[in-house]
Amino acid sequence: MQFVLLDELHEFQQNNPYLTLSINTTYALSDLEKSEADVVIRASHTPDEHLIGHRLFPISLGYFMHKDHLDNRTRESLSWIAASVTERPTWLLDTPYPNAQLLYQLKI
Repeated sequence: MQFVLLDELHEFQQNNPYLTLSINTTYALSDLEKSEADVVIRASHTPDEHLIGHRLFPISLGYFMHKDHLDNRTRESLSWIAASVTERPTWLLDTPYPNAQLLYQLKI
């Protein structure tokens, strides 16, 4: 997946210079329970139940984070990464945070 998303991640970083992306590509799974990563990209039809996120492609690519990552955040500070920050995707209605703002744009 590192070759599929490299250009998009670079553009995301350019559009969001206040964020720092540290990318570790490996065939091993990062353990979110041990805070080995904040956000992971997993190719899975059935991600672990304790992960929340959104499936991006028909090939089952999605960005997920451990639900405990949200423990110290207010609902007002939550935001989604979406293909557009101006159009709310319909999949938001099926999430635990349907009213969270669209703050980050990832062009795919």
